[in-house]
Amino acid sequence: MQNKNNTICFFNSAIAWGGGEKWHFDMAVALQKKGYNILFFANEKSELSKRLEDTKIKTIKLKVTNLSFLNPLKINFIKTKLKEHNVETIIINLSQDLKLAGFAAKRAGVKNIVY
Repeated sequence: MQNKNNTICFFNSAIAWGGGEKWHFDMAVALQKKGYNILFFANEKSELSKRLEDTKIKTIKLKVTNLSFLNPLKINFIKTKLKEHNVETIIINLSQDLKLAGFAAKRAGVKNIVY
């Protein structure tokens, strides 16, 4: 069972707005309203990032490419943020996100990695 003192993280680097982005956004907002701590990683140029600005959800904006999973600085940055925010569960959207955030989450000791 999720402890409300721990954080649920959503990781979605898509630039375009679509069904997956709507689901991530709606779930993050709904869970925050239920008292869960939410952390969101979103592409700095995405529609999702813009919509998150109108919420109280802690959002970290970053650029993710197909080769980001090879960047040790980016992996370490994500790992550090996941640990800082006591993330217990991370929900990942895209395969390129899984290669990057999934690896960082594993290194950070995140219990639940959902793709």
